[in-house]
Amino acid sequence: PVETTMAAVRDAQGTLSFVACVIRDISASWQMELTRNRLAAIVESSNDAIISRTIDGIIQTWNAGAERLLGYSAAEAVGRNVAFLLPADEPPQLKYNNERLLKGEAVSRESRRQTKSGKIIDVWLGTSPLRDSDGKVIGASLIIQDITARKQVEEARNRLAAVAEGSNDAIVIRNMESRIIFWNDAATRLFGYTRDEMMGKAALFMAPPELREATTQHWLQLQQGARMQSIDTLRLRKDGQRIEVSLSGSAVKDASGNIVGVATFLHDITERKAAEAVRASLEAQLFESQKMQAIGTLAGGIAHDFNNIIAAILGNLELARQDAADNPAVLESLTEIQQASTRARDLVQQILSFSRRHPTERKRIVLAPVIDESLRLLRATLPARLTIEVHCEPDAPAALADATQMQQTLINLATNAMQAMPGGPGTITIRLDTVLLDAALADAVPALREMYSKHPGRTLRLAVSDTGTGMDAATRERIFEPFFTTKQVGEGTGLGLSVVHGIMASHEGAITVESEPGKGATFTCYLPTAPAGAPEPEALETAKPPVEMAGIGKRMLYIDDDKALVYLVKRLLERQGYQVSAYADQDEALAALRADPHAFDLVVTDYNMPGLSGLDVALAVRAIRADLPVAIASGFIDENLREQAADAGVRELIFKANSVATFSEAVQRLAQTITAKPDSA
Repeated sequence: PVETTMAAVRDAQGTLSFVACVIRDISASWQMELTRNRLAAIVESSNDAIISRTIDGIIQTWNAGAERLLGYSAAEAVGRNVAFLLPADEPPQLKYNNERLLKGEAVSRESRRQTKSGKIIDVWLGTSPLRDSDGKVIGASLIIQDITARKQVEEARNRLAAVAEGSNDAIVIRNMESRIIFWNDAATRLFGYTRDEMMGKAALFMAPPELREATTQHWLQLQQGARMQSIDTLRLRKDGQRIEVSLSGSAVKDASGNIVGVATFLHDITERKAAEAVRASLEAQLFESQKMQAIGTLAGGIAHDFNNIIAAILGNLELARQDAADNPAVLESLTEIQQASTRARDLVQQILSFSRRHPTERKRIVLAPVIDESLRLLRATLPARLTIEVHCEPDAPAALADATQMQQTLINLATNAMQAMPGGPGTITIRLDTVLLDAALADAVPALREMYSKHPGRTLRLAVSDTGTGMDAATRERIFEPFFTTKQVGEGTGLGLSVVHGIMASHEGAITVESEPGKGATFTCYLPTAPAGAPEPEALETAKPPVEMAGIGKRMLYIDDDKALVYLVKRLLERQGYQVSAYADQDEALAALRADPHAFDLVVTDYNMPGLSGLDVALAVRAIRADLPVAIASGFIDENLREQAADAGVRELIFKANSVATFSEAVQRLAQTITAKPDSA
C-alpha cells in the first residue's frame, strides 16, 4: 500500500510541462490499522466486559460485553471515572493498582461491581498496563467476568460439605460450565485423584471415550433440572483402570431456585469386576463376528452383481464362438477371454463361500480321505524344496461337513503355508485329531465360546502348520479380512483365509491362528462331530443322458433386471429355436402375460430383482395361468430357496454362475415339461 501525491509543474508562461509524483510507502500504518480493526472486532464480540481507562481512572473505551454485564451504554460510561461502578461499601483500589501497573505488572482479583439497575454482582477483575509507542504506561485495560453463579454454588457447597465429607459414596459437584467445585474424600478413594487435582477440572475425561457422548447428554439433562435415577456405567480411575459405578444425579439450586450446578453420586460396584472381564471379552467376540458378517454381506452383494457381469461375458463369448467358427485368430482370442472369465467366476465363488452365500451340503464324512484327496491335488503344485507331513488320529469320528468345502479349506490353508515359505526348504504339517471342548478350553480360546454353547464335548481339530516367516500381532488381527494380504501384487487375492473363515462359520465351527515372526504359523479348524442320524453322502450320480432339443418353436417369456443379460439370453435362446420375449421390468412382463395368457409356453425369471422377486413373479404367473412352466435363475441357491420355489410351483432352479451350456440344458429341461405330466416335472 502506498500514498501518492501529484503536482503540476509549469513553465514561466504557465504552460504545463510535466507532473511531479511523490510516492510514500504506508505499509506500516496500513498494517497497524488492520490490526487495530481486528482487535476491535475481537473486543466487541467478547462476552466479557472489556474496558480501557487512563492512569487517573477515566474510562476511554467500553465494549458491548460491558454494556450487557453492567447495563450502561458506552455513551453513558466513557469519560467517567471507573469508581462510579463500585458499590458504596467497596474500597477503591485505583492507587494500589496503578502502583503495580506502572511497574509493568498485571493485577487480577475477585471484587464486586454495581450494575445500572443497582444489583451487586461478584466479578473477577483482570487489569493489564496500556503503553504508548515509547513503552510508557498510560493507562490500563480491564476484563470483568461475572462470577456470581460460581460464588453462589460455592456457598451451597459449603453448606453441603459437612454431610458430603461423611458419605461413603463419591460426591462430585460441578458448576454450570461443568467445572468441578466439590470433590469429597470418598471420590478420592474411588478414583485416586486428590481434591486439589480435580478442583476446576472438567469431569468428562473420567468417562471412557465410548461413553463420553452419553455422559454429556446426561449432564445436559441434569443441567436443565432433570433428575437421574441410579444407572450402571463405567468410569476411569487415575491409574487407567475401568471401574463400574452406580451413578445418580440432580441439579443444585440457589436460594431463588435457580440452577447453579449439578451434583452426581457414584457408588462403587467393583464386585462385578470378574463378570465384567468376561462380558468385555464376549463383546469383543460379538464385534468381530458382526464385522465379519457385515463384510460378508457386502462381499456377497458385490458377488451377485459380478455373477451377472460374468454370465453376460460368458454368454456373449459363446455367441461369438459360433459367429467366428471359421476364424482361428478370433477363436484364439476368445479362448483367452474364456479362461480369464472362468478365473473371475471361480473368484466370485470364493467370495460367495466367504459370505456364506454358496450352497453348503453338510453330510456325515470322514475327513482322512478328504485330506488324502487334497494332498493328491497339492503335490502337483508343491515345490520340491517343501515337504508335507500328515498325522491323522486313528478312528477319528466323522464330521458333519461339506466335503468340497473341506477340501477347499485344506487347499487354501496349504497354499497359504506354501506362500509363507518362499525361497528355502520348509515343512507343511497337517494334523487331524480330537479335543474335548469344555468350559476351560472355551475360556482359554475365546473364538470357541459360541461353538461351545452349541456343540460341547468331543470336537474334531484340523491343523495346518508351516515353518515360514510367521506374523506379528497386527497382521494376525486382520488375517481373516477379505482382500487383506501381505503378498506382492499378483501373488494372491487375499481371499483364501477369509473363505476358510466363512466355511468354518457355515459349519458352526471356528478357526484360530497362532504365529510369531520367524516361528511359522498354525491355523487350527475346530469342527463339530457328526451326530447320530446325520445324512450320509450320496453315491456318485451316473452320467445324465443328453437333453433333447425341446425348445424349437417354443415361446418364452424371459425376465431379468440386468439389461445386458436380457439382450444376451434373447439372442442365445433364439439361436436354439425359441421365440423369446425378454423384459427388464417385471410389471411389463406380467402385463404382457395377462394380455394373452396363452401367448407363452414357458417363463424364465431372475430371482434377485428390485421390486418383485423371482418368487413373486412365479406366484403371479401361477395366478394368471397355473399350468405355465416357470424357472428361476439365481447366483445363490440354498434349501430355503428350494422350498420356497417348490411352494410357488417353480419347476426348475438354474444356477447363474454355471456355464452357458448348463444354462441351456436347464431351459431345455423346462421346455420338456410342457407336454409332460405334472408328476414328471
